[in-house]
Amino acid sequence: MAETLQECLIAITRADSITQALQTLDLLGTPSPPYSFEVSQDWHRSGAETFMAVFTLIWGGSEAKYVVKACAPFTVGISVDKLFRRWLRRRILLRRSGIRVPRIYGARDSVFVEDFIPSKLRSVDSAAWSHDMKSDLIHIARTLSTLGFDAICPFSDLMTDGRHIFMVDFGADLGDPYSLVQPRNYVQLANDWLMQTGLGPRS
Repeated sequence: MAETLQECLIAITRADSITQALQTLDLLGTPSPPYSFEVSQDWHRSGAETFMAVFTLIWGGSEAKYVVKACAPFTVGISVDKLFRRWLRRRILLRRSGIRVPRIYGARDSVFVEDFIPSKLRSVDSAAWSHDMKSDLIHIARTLSTLGFDAICPFSDLMTDGRHIFMVDFGADLGDPYSLVQPRNYVQLANDWLMQTGLGPRS
């Protein structure tokens, strides 16, 4: 990505300054308090179709992290706009089915700003899994089966805030809904994973 993170936020909000951009995204109040903007992770490729960066806002005694993601097609013949629309369609469909996804604060030109979810699910120790997290995983699995997704490694990119599980990747590895005549049994995959982590099945 050629733009700095601040330049990107200004561009997608059509703002005149980074403060105005953050206010447009509803990340700062008006008038804004004194704040610090820190780049936690600069632009880097985070997947086959994705570049991302992370920034932190610090004000008073508080701080919050946010993610900026940009589409980067790897398939010849598909435009950035078409890829971005696919991402959004999958995301909206899954959110309407009760799956948690990060809140989006703004999107334009195939770039969007969303909440930062801190932990990769696969890195969480089994002792730290909550009852809700187990239920969330099974719900995700059932939903992917019901909607006929043809997902590659459906649980590898799941994230957690320590209480709930979030889907954050809506790229090609997820596949498209209703693409399978015979739905896959993702619930069995989820229960197998729970068994491997010592959490036991939850069907």
